[in-house]
Amino acid sequence: MKRYVPVALVAAGFVVGLALLLLALDVARAERELARDDARFLAQPRVPGYWGAGGVLPFDLGRRTLGVRDDVKRRRAVQRFWRTHPRDTTQPSPARLAARAQAQAALVEVEGGGGPAASQTATLLGVLALLTPPERAEISQVLNAAASAFRRAIAFDETNEDAKHNLESVLLSGQRLSRGGGAGASASGSPREFGGAATSPRGSGY
Repeated sequence: MKRYVPVALVAAGFVVGLALLLLALDVARAERELARDDARFLAQPRVPGYWGAGGVLPFDLGRRTLGVRDDVKRRRAVQRFWRTHPRDTTQPSPARLAARAQAQAALVEVEGGGGPAASQTATLLGVLALLTPPERAEISQVLNAAASAFRRAIAFDETNEDAKHNLESVLLSGQRLSRGGGAGASASGSPREFGGAATSPRGSGY
């Protein structure tokens, strides 16, 4: 029986070595795919299938080892935002409203995780709030929700100029509303006057 021990050890060493080699290949592949899909996303932000799981080993071990699973989750949440067509200021269809609700849920989950991405996701949540077509009586609620999101974004990152600009615009709209002058096009769903996240380069913050 003892004569088989060296053979078993050699076999075990071979298996471990092969697993480590495959893991290293999966990590390198994950890095390449993230960079490639980031570039594709900047050009075509609404195309599905970016940042898909890949690799030879199961359980997405390459990305687990690289420590980018949360980053991929954030990327997908940001893509959900862009797939809602935030620059389209026409009356949204029920399907687009549903997509915006899904994007909001995904961004809220990412923001709840904290980290450096929280400021960006909070800014996008503020823009989504402004995209909600409110009834006249609900405009102040929409502005308050957007302002709250932009304040959170600034609290996460004091250098977030998009959130600062957007917050200032929202507060000005709120002042006009309180004076009876109306909140303007921005409060009815157009993000254009709020600049920032709605018009900043796609994928910023990666």
